[in-house]
Amino acid sequence: MCRSALALLPLLVTLVPQSLHSQEHYTLGPVNRVILVDIKPGKARDFWTDLRQNLRPLYDEYKRQGLIQNYSVGVKATTEGPQDWDAVIILTFKNYAALDTFATKGDSVSMRYFGSYDKRSESGTKRSEAATTVGSYLVRDVTLKEMPRQ
Repeated sequence: MCRSALALLPLLVTLVPQSLHSQEHYTLGPVNRVILVDIKPGKARDFWTDLRQNLRPLYDEYKRQGLIQNYSVGVKATTEGPQDWDAVIILTFKNYAALDTFATKGDSVSMRYFGSYDKRSESGTKRSEAATTVGSYLVRDVTLKEMPRQ
């Protein structure tokens, strides 16, 4: 019985989450939803107008209500090809737990803004006519810890 427990020890050690080892190197920070967008040819004006008219007020309200900490928008100065992204939208959440309630709380905020599911859906359809989401992923900010003095 003791030998089987010893045989499992290396397996258990490898199952220890990598984050435990990483905690000595950094402190966890906020979580960013990064959305990469490819603006369709000839549709830049439509895309930016929609962003200013619909998404910016919505993101401002999310921020005001504490659903997100911040948001930012950027443009890519270089291109790697026709399927590359042109703009990035970054929503910053306090932590992963904030993502758990965002769908429900964010839905009620967007419904108050748009007034109905049909208007919200119509806005999304128009947005998809001007741009395509190339990728969307989560990135966790970390703050590097100081090296111990020797």
